[in-house]
Amino acid sequence: MNFDLKIKRILGPNWIPCTVLILAILVGMVSEFLPLQYLEYKAYDLMASQRKRQDTSPVVIVAVDDESVSNIGSWPWPRSYVADVVRRLSGYGANTLGIHILYAGKELNLGLQEIQGLRETLVGTEPPLAKKKALKKIDEMLARTENKLNHDARLTSAVRSAVNVVLPILFTLGQPDGNDPAKASAWLKMNSLKSKKRVSKPKRRPLNFLNTQDVFKHQAVAARKVITPFRQLSTKAGALGHINIVPDQDGVVRKVPLLIDYDGRRFPSFPLQVAAKKVGATMRDIKLGDVGNGLFGIRLKGLDIPTDRHYQMLIDYNGHRPDSNSRFSFSDVLDGKVPPNAFRGKIVLLGITANGLAPRYRTPVNQAMPSVDIAASAVENILNRKHFVRPAWAGTLEILVVLYFGLFLLVVIPRVTPQVGALMLGIFLISWLGVASVLFMAHGYWLKVFAPVVLSVVGYAVVRYRTPFGKRQDESAELNKALGLSFQSQGMLDMAFEKFLKCPIQHKSAKELLYNLGLDFERKRMFNKALAVYEHIMKEGDFKDIAERIKRFKSLEDSLVLGANSAKHEETLILEDLATNPTLGRYEILKELGQGAMGTVYLGKDPKINREVAIKTLRYREVDPDQLEQVKKRFFREAEAAGKLSHPNIATIFDVGEDYDMAYMAMELIKGENLTGCCRQGKLLSVTRALSLVSQVAEALGYAHSHGVVHRDIKPANIMLLKNDHIKVADFGIARVIASSKSSTQTGLVLGTPSYMSPEQVAGKKVDGRSDLFSLGVVLYELLAGDKPFKGDNIGALMYAISKASCTPLAEVAPDVPACCVNIVDKLLAKGVTRRFKTADDLVKQIQLCLEKLD
Repeated sequence: MNFDLKIKRILGPNWIPCTVLILAILVGMVSEFLPLQYLEYKAYDLMASQRKRQDTSPVVIVAVDDESVSNIGSWPWPRSYVADVVRRLSGYGANTLGIHILYAGKELNLGLQEIQGLRETLVGTEPPLAKKKALKKIDEMLARTENKLNHDARLTSAVRSAVNVVLPILFTLGQPDGNDPAKASAWLKMNSLKSKKRVSKPKRRPLNFLNTQDVFKHQAVAARKVITPFRQLSTKAGALGHINIVPDQDGVVRKVPLLIDYDGRRFPSFPLQVAAKKVGATMRDIKLGDVGNGLFGIRLKGLDIPTDRHYQMLIDYNGHRPDSNSRFSFSDVLDGKVPPNAFRGKIVLLGITANGLAPRYRTPVNQAMPSVDIAASAVENILNRKHFVRPAWAGTLEILVVLYFGLFLLVVIPRVTPQVGALMLGIFLISWLGVASVLFMAHGYWLKVFAPVVLSVVGYAVVRYRTPFGKRQDESAELNKALGLSFQSQGMLDMAFEKFLKCPIQHKSAKELLYNLGLDFERKRMFNKALAVYEHIMKEGDFKDIAERIKRFKSLEDSLVLGANSAKHEETLILEDLATNPTLGRYEILKELGQGAMGTVYLGKDPKINREVAIKTLRYREVDPDQLEQVKKRFFREAEAAGKLSHPNIATIFDVGEDYDMAYMAMELIKGENLTGCCRQGKLLSVTRALSLVSQVAEALGYAHSHGVVHRDIKPANIMLLKNDHIKVADFGIARVIASSKSSTQTGLVLGTPSYMSPEQVAGKKVDGRSDLFSLGVVLYELLAGDKPFKGDNIGALMYAISKASCTPLAEVAPDVPACCVNIVDKLLAKGVTRRFKTADDLVKQIQLCLEKLD
């Protein structure tokens, strides 16, 4: 006790809470605790947006912009256009050319295929001698036409003949899970470094005794898959570099990973390869480790590039400012409107900036920056040696400043008046912020400034407003209230309740806080916890309607879920006995619409924009616990893929998330009927109308297939008919989620509704878009005939009929159906996938031809 009194005389009466606060701030700062790190990010963004430089950028962007799309036509263009621009830029004397457009596969060119087929036919022909000369001339004409139409060959030739061409590759990020093949080609390995290459360590300096990245090691940027340009093109490039962008925790892109680990090697980024070509460096010139001044990074033939421990470089976006001298429209370059001097000796990056054609990213200086601009800024930083860096001494200085402010709070503040203490603390904070700002703006040194600020504000409140030792502290209650409200606003209701429990509930304000917390528990369907809150309030007497609510909960105890571990559960979120509407995420549940494929479907409202949505749910308790993680991953993966689809005939997915014991998907509320009622005798549609509706479905499928999304469950119930015969296709990817959510003990499980499955679905094979076309053929058959083409007394017989048996010809079931319709249905229902339409677009064209015949 005597020791404690001595400590209090030296440090003041609040040394214990202040010490705990200082340690908490230090741990939060070193571990990059998200709320604190979020403030640091905002300060960084403010300073980065204000820092101006006058350096001349060596980078010029040739942009596939809105003007180019307007002048040339819809993207993608024939690759010969890009080839022409590459040749033109090479002829203009561009030093290095980076093509920031990934051509992963060969171009689909039906005209070229036809001409090649004609030439092969001519070669196999043995004409009379008199006709040989004519046939030879025809073959020469076809050869010239083939060369003009072979856009891939023209692009490959242009890249081969140009100097210092860098092409992009794209990684799928994530640690290899053992299932994905992670093998790089020999050519790809030539554009990489060995992962175990020796790394020189930076020299330790007096102030560099602590690096936070050594205390809390973040995981290196790694990949499990890679997409490269098609082989003929990639092997003709001077170098390959990845174009992956990794945003920070708050979604803002502040740095670029210069190296990514894949297949036991390190692959350089697109900007690093471009810079290497500019200075004439090869892969052997890339050195890792010490770059001077105690900094870690990459040394590139005289260029020192400071990075973090995982080779991520902070980007100074103001180094490359888009203006009339550094950005030109693709169409202007193609038409020769830009003078050659604009490119001579420059680095030229060719990329997409048109709205809707390429992803855009939030950066400190722009809320929607194209990826090619990010790459241009990174290249400029490397070549002009202008960087934002975390100095080796930054972590040490930040810790010392926190300790200094903490000591000031402990020793000085308790011994001066509140006004003097606040003034002194304010002067110190302004000085600290000023020094950090000057170092950033003048030298690019980034110091994290908010830990001392938070410590000063919170610590001052603790020190100045705590009552003397031994008495109950009202200020402690206020602090708990503030922390509880903070937790409550972030959805951490349990932690909020813990803080509120430490506050006396005699006052009305405390009861009000607890009452609102109970309502939040109700909205989240945590009724047992809401009951605990109300009973806690009742210890100090009745308040508002809590007595009625307690009575209501106890009367419903046999039918409600009172905790996540309860064996009982309700089948719906809507309970008539509760006055408070439940919520899922930010959505307020208004009423139940029905039962969907995954679970219950609700009518919800987005309070932010007052929009009604349909919300489909997936309850975790209905999933085998062993399969839960797999189901959740698949649910969010399929929702993400479907959410990227934007087409007038596809139901839009607005949001996806999880809340308490279920996952949910908020999507467009469709007011209409599905096509099930149109498939019955007596209610059949006209032939032309049925074809028109199926054509809309095919357009939606064609769009989805082009984006790598297969529906897997096309059926009348998933095709919604709106006013004016407008079609919306719903439930993309739902079949995969349903299948993965079933118990692993269920054998023979397939994806899709049995009557509409394709033969490959029945066989459990991998499916593509042609499986959806088979299912659509079943729907079209049913719309025209009023009956399903394949039937069976049981599931086994039905699957056999789909796989092996022929259906009753449509011409026999519906003799009035035109022959062109019969041909379409027969081709859609072909057992072999190669005998069906290759794409949904081919089906659309065939339907249009049929409709023209019927007019």
